Amino acid sequence: MFYYCARCASVENINVKAGSVKSCTVCGHVMEPVPAEYLMPNGTFFKSGEERERLILNIKATDTYDETIGNAKEEIKKQKEKEEQEHINIVNQKMRENQFKLTCPICGSSNIQKISTVGKYAKVYAFGLLGADSLGKRWKCNVCGSKF
Repeated sequence: MFYYCARCASVENINVKAGSVKSCTVCGHVMEPVPAEYLMPNGTFFKSGEERERLILNIKATDTYDETIGNAKEEIKKQKEKEEQEHINIVNQKMRENQFKLTCPICGSSNIQKISTVGKYAKVYAFGLLGADSLGKRWKCNVCGSKF
């Protein structure tokens, strides 16, 4: 369904749940449904490009229209998109920094190495049952020597 903003003459095709209010992405003003006279009978398209332009001209003729916001509408949209992208980049960077980092459960060090399968079985072969201490373990801490 098409909605318009009376303050900046922005027209958007959005889905709004019944009873909810949609704010304009440009200026934050409450958006209103486009009257049926401008739309096709099913309400999913404008009758023509001229009908859309006529709607915009009618919005601009009202006293609620703010010409400074209306004229700078594209710049405001670009600025908001740029700010949103910067926010997304910051959140992504924080997520990358806070990703799961393997640390030793004993001393908390991140200086660990993986115990190879070949190394596990070679130790068991060389020392028998005495070398079986690392069979269920995958990692070894290089600081405290614990295996986990």
